[in-house]
Amino acid sequence: MEESFKLILNELQKMNTRLENLETGQQKLESGQLKLHLYVKEVKNGQEKLQKNLIQSIGDHTEKMIQYTDDKTDALNKRLFNVETEIEKLLRK
Repeated sequence: MEESFKLILNELQKMNTRLENLETGQQKLESGQLKLHLYVKEVKNGQEKLQKNLIQSIGDHTEKMIQYTDDKTDALNKRLFNVETEIEKLLRK
């Protein structure tokens, strides 16, 4: 009878050890999952910043292109006005 109790006790100790290992593994999984959630948040924040910066950069570049085109158009209009003025002067002579 005592031998049976020892066998049962031994099996219970093995089961207890396995349960402890499972609990430890579960804690590691939960810790890893928490880290993954934090990394996902970091990636999302980085992506949002990147999108905002990209939109801002595109807007700035578009504004510069518009300004450049306006400046060139103004310069051409002035030159055209000067040429037209000279043509009118020549036609009046």
